[in-house]
Parts: sequence; structure tokens; C-alpha cells
Amino acid sequence: MLRSLVVIQLRGLLGSLGGRLGGRRKKARPMNKVLVGLAAIYIIGSLGASLGFYFHTMLAAFAPLGLAWFYFALAGLTAFVFSFLGSVFLAQSSLFAAKDNELLLFLPIKPEQILLARMAALYLMALGIQALVLLPALAVWLLAGSVNMPGLLFFVLTGLLLPLPVLALSTILGWLLSILSSRLRRKNLVIILLSLGFLAAYFIGYSRLIGLMNELVSRGQQLAQAARASLPPAYHYGLALAEGKAASFLLFALFCLAPFALVMWLVSLNYVKVLSTRHGAPKLVYRGGGMAVGGRMRALVKKEMRRFFTSPVYLMNTGIGLLFMLGLPIYLLFDKNALALLAQLGLPQEWLGGLLVLAQCALAGSVFISAPSISLEGRALWIVQSLPVRPINALLAKAMAHILISLPPILLSGAALAWLMKPGAVYTAFLLLLPVLVSVFCALLGLELNLRFPKLEWRSETEPVKQSMSTFLAMSLGFITVAALGALYALALVRTMALGTFLLLCAALFALLSLTLYLHLDRIADRAFLDLSEA
Repeated sequence: MLRSLVVIQLRGLLGSLGGRLGGRRKKARPMNKVLVGLAAIYIIGSLGASLGFYFHTMLAAFAPLGLAWFYFALAGLTAFVFSFLGSVFLAQSSLFAAKDNELLLFLPIKPEQILLARMAALYLMALGIQALVLLPALAVWLLAGSVNMPGLLFFVLTGLLLPLPVLALSTILGWLLSILSSRLRRKNLVIILLSLGFLAAYFIGYSRLIGLMNELVSRGQQLAQAARASLPPAYHYGLALAEGKAASFLLFALFCLAPFALVMWLVSLNYVKVLSTRHGAPKLVYRGGGMAVGGRMRALVKKEMRRFFTSPVYLMNTGIGLLFMLGLPIYLLFDKNALALLAQLGLPQEWLGGLLVLAQCALAGSVFISAPSISLEGRALWIVQSLPVRPINALLAKAMAHILISLPPILLSGAALAWLMKPGAVYTAFLLLLPVLVSVFCALLGLELNLRFPKLEWRSETEPVKQSMSTFLAMSLGFITVAALGALYALALVRTMALGTFLLLCAALFALLSLTLYLHLDRIADRAFLDLSEA
């Protein structure tokens, strides 16, 4: 039974990326598998290369000082932070707020088995995230030639233990967040604000870390001693891997197992109560007043926008590029080093304007609000299908919501960057226009992909938003299209075409692509949208 529960949880977390989870299930085409494989290779390769460069710098700085353990300590801390960021909010939704809680409690399954199955699925996901970080660190260590067999053995064993403290911390925070949000009237707003605060703290800390890299290298001995005194788990983790010390491995194992066992014991004592208790928030009282009458299209767009702004998972994942867009001018305004670096580069005015346009377009291309919008209808899809509106209008309402949500950040950020960097009138116009065209393209592209890869059966909104093929492809293709155009100009056209002319051609290209997607949606909407079902 426990094995079956774990398999079900993994299917829910990972999703069926290539198939239709609602309605007729089709066999995955070979081309789909090839695309998924190439995308996975690209992402893993890019992440591995960037982390490999980072770890190579660290090893070159610390190994000559006899601080190899500090190298592995930093690698372990990096893996811990990455996996914690990937699991902290997922723990709250999958452990405490899944939609199948009541169903599982009615079945002849022990609550401890439900908890273990969900924890096992989270463990495997945290393990995979940490492997993406630790394997480049191991590769750099192997290439350096300073390898010992006990260290390799402890690398594997500590790698299996390292997700446990991540799960312990994520579970406690998810539990507290679940209790807090269940007692408040506007719990989604609280979760969104906490998520934004956590995200802001992370990026502020990350930017400061980048600024302290030189200090980290130059003061390695001093900082290593401080880490040894204040972070004994990291110290013993590094010592076990660098020098193969069994005593350090046992101490690190104790640091991992003890808090995890304590958290599991505390949660298991209250798990049934947490899943079955419904905390009553203060009820809203209707004060009267008239009801406004509006058009059907306007009502559909408002429904899509309301869903976006009231769903923390939906907002924080699909609209994160808009937050970065708003934060970019603020970062440039307060980070004098970034402005000084741009000044030292001595870029021509047109190149500076082109880089700003490229950055804004890349951020707009990473927004994929429309990509899970059909899947998020879930079991209520029949309601939209039965409305007295044309299927193409029901789909365009989702695209319009994507565009209307993106428009204010694009214009505000573009205007702020134009005021701050003064790229000139021509590039200011492109700074405001081209990201809007990219946003229109991505909105329609997301609908196309979601019609092709719908995910209608889900237990929490995390699945269609974070674990579906349509969202993965929409985010990747939008960003890659912009990056490919930038690379095309830099590598092939920079000597033969003016940058302003190239940006004008890019604007025409995105307008043409958007028109093509719209015409295709209009042609297939009646059949493709109405054929989606839960049956």
C-alpha cells in the first residue's frame, strides 16, 4: 500500500508531461519525447556549466590553503538552499492542503502511511534538485585529481541524507503557513505577501553574495574558521568528503536524522487533526448594493484575472518575470556598482538601449500566465464550455488576461529604465513596444500549448502550474525565442544591419507570429476546446 501511495504522489508531483490527463489519452509521439529530452539536456547542461564555473573558482581558491573541506561545505550549503527553495511551498500544498485529503482519510489507509508517502515523494524531488548542484561540485573535484575512495563513498551517503534537514525545515514552515492561512480571512493574500517577502530576501541575499565573492576568496581562511565554529553540520559534511573521516560522517548523519525524526514524530501526532480540521475565518457580510452588468467577454477576462491574483502558486510561478521586470530599474537605481560597471564598459548608446530592450523582452518571454489557464479549469471545464460564447472568445479571454496583467509592469519598468538610463527616443519606443508584442505572442503561444498538452486531473494547482508540459514549453520557448534573436544579431548581423532596423524587424516578426497563432486558434478552437473533457 505504501509503495502504491508513493507512486501516486510522484505522478501527481511530476505530472504526465507528454499526455492528456483529461479526456482521451494519447500515446506520446516520438517527436514529443525528443523535444522533452532536448529541453532537459539544455536546462541541465546550462545549470551544470554555470555551477561548474562557480565551484571551479571556489576550489582554485581554497584547495591551495588546505581548505578542501570548506569547498564541500559551500557546495552542501548551496544544494541545501536550492532544494529548500524548491520544496518550501510545495510542502505546504502537498502535505497539508492537497485536495484528496478527505478521500484518503476515508480509505482504509493509516494516516502514517499517507504522511510517509507524501514525504517520500518530496524527498525524491529534493534529492533530484540537490543532485543538480552536487554533481558539478563532484565533477570539478574529480577533474582536480584529489580524490579518495572513502570520500566518494561518503559523497553518496551524505547525498542521501542531505534532503532530510531540508524536508524537516520545509515541513515545519509549511505546517505553520497552513495553520496561519486557515485562520485568516484573506489567506491567499497572506501567502502571496509571505512569498514575495521570502523571494525578495533571497534575491537581496544572493546579490550580496555575488558582491562578497572576492572577499570570500581573499579571506578564505578566516571565513572557514568562522563557518567551522558556527555551522558544525557543514564543517563535518565537508570534512567527511574531503578527508574521508568516518567520525565526521556519523556526526553529520546525526545532524540530519535527529531533526527529521523529531519533525516526523510531531507531525504524525497531529496529522489527522491538521487534515480534517476546518478553521473558521470571519465571515464576510453582504452590505447590499447594486450589481453591475457587463459584457460576456469582460466577465471572462475578470474571472481569469481574479484567479491569477488570488492563487499564490499561479501568481508566483507564472508571473515571476513581471516581478523581476519591476525590480530591474529599482536594482539599477540603488546598486551603484551595476551602474558603474555599465559606465566602465563604454557601450555605445544604441548598444545600451538594445541590451535594455533584450532584457525586457526576455523577461516578458518568461511569463506564461496563459499556459496553464485551460488546465486550471479542471473539473469545472464544462462550465466554460457550456457558456453562450464562441470557444475562440473563451480562449481569447485567457490571452487577454495574460496581456492585461503584463501590460502595467512592462510599461512602468520600461518608462523607469528609459528615465534612468536615457537610451534615446528610438530605443525608448522599442523598450515600451517590443516587450508588449512579445507578451502577446507568449499569451497566444501558451493557449496553443495548453490545448495540445492539457492537464485537467489535478489535486492541487501546483500540478498544472509547475508540472505540466504546456507551462514548461511556454516558458522555455518564449525565453529561447528572444535569446535566439539576440544571438542572431550579435553573431551574424551586427556588421551588416543597424540595431534599430533589426529591432523593427523583430517587432514585425512577433506581430506576424501572433497573427499566425490567432488564426490557427480561430480555426481549431471549436473542435480542440470543446473536445477537452474529464470523461
